[in-house]
Parts: sequence; structure tokens; C-alpha cells
Amino acid sequence: MLSSFLSSVFPRFGSNLLIASLCWSVAGDLQAAERREMYRYTNKDGVKVLNSTIPPEYVQGGYEVVNMHGDVIRVVDPGLDAAGVEELKRLTEEKEAEIKWDRELLKRYSTAADVESAKSRRLAEINTSLAILRGNIVSLDSQIAREQAKAADRERRGQDVPEAILTNIKNFKLERAAAERMIENRLADYDEVASRFDRDIDRFLKIQQRLDERR
Repeated sequence: MLSSFLSSVFPRFGSNLLIASLCWSVAGDLQAAERREMYRYTNKDGVKVLNSTIPPEYVQGGYEVVNMHGDVIRVVDPGLDAAGVEELKRLTEEKEAEIKWDRELLKRYSTAADVESAKSRRLAEINTSLAILRGNIVSLDSQIAREQAKAADRERRGQDVPEAILTNIKNFKLERAAAERMIENRLADYDEVASRFDRDIDRFLKIQQRLDERR
């Protein structure tokens, strides 16, 4: 992992070597997977160059990050300090995470509609689980009511309520409380799954848009 590599070398090497290694190591993936961001720097001949990567020897001279339309997104000043190195590390790790996300989406799905279908199936599974749990609660309520009726009948006749009846009531109530907690968890799962698939759908549409623009 890049983050582990950086952690191990940062104390031993100067910032120049760190930055050069960082930019060089991610160049291949960024070039292949992302073309929305480009780097503009000045080469040794004083000529402005726009490219998807930066040769290590030019990183310390500063550069601009531009989007596909040529608009400047951010400017990196010459001679990065420790804060600049950390920022470059953070941005690189974010880029790696996006690349991994894109690859996983493209491996699993062919279209955004496929993502929608997967979302529908997963949410249907959760709804089925919720229906079962709610049915269990209805059944437990009936059992609790039946045992409570037995206990009330004994009390009306001036008899002691058998321990078995009291235990049944207690156990049924515990089962009901557990079912209620499971429903709460499933509802939270539903919201999390829906949000995650919505993010995947939005990301997949952006991937498709980029692919269409390259054609």
C-alpha cells in the first residue's frame, strides 16, 4: 500500500525524494484510469507542458492541476514543505481510492441500470427480513396476551400464578424486545444500503460520461 510505504520512508528520506517517489508510483494508474485532472509545469527549456503525470525532477519546481477544460483547480508552489507533502499524499490516496472504486464498479456492472437492479434486489431482501421480524412480533404479542390471560384467570380465582407462566411471559417479552432491536438494525441497514447504491449509481454515471467523452 502506498500509505504504508510513505509512513516507512518519510522519517528516513528528504522531501525531494519522497515527492518524486510518490508522483512516479501513481503515474501509471492515474494516466490509465483518470484524465479529468492534468498537470501543467515548466520544463527545463522553460516551456509550459500539460500532461497527465509530472516527471519527478519537475515536481519541486511547482505546478498547476487543471481539469479537462483547462481550468486551474489548484496551484502547488515550488519547494513543497512537510504540509505540502502531506497534502500531496492525501490527494494521491483519495485518487487511489477512486480508481479502486471505479474498477470494482466496472467489474460488477455493465450499465447504471445493473446497479439499480442490484439495489432493488438488496432492498427487497431487507424488506423480506423486516416482514418476517414484524410477523414474529405479532406472534409474540399473541403468546404474551395468552399467557397474561392465564395469569389473570389464576389471580381472579385467588390462585398463585405458576412460575412457568411468569417465565413464559418474561421470555416472550425478551424475544419481542430482541425482534424490535433487529428491526431497528434492519431499518438502519436499509438506509445505509440505499445511500451506498445511490453513490455507486452516481459514480457509475460519471464513469460512463467520461468513457463517452473519450469516444
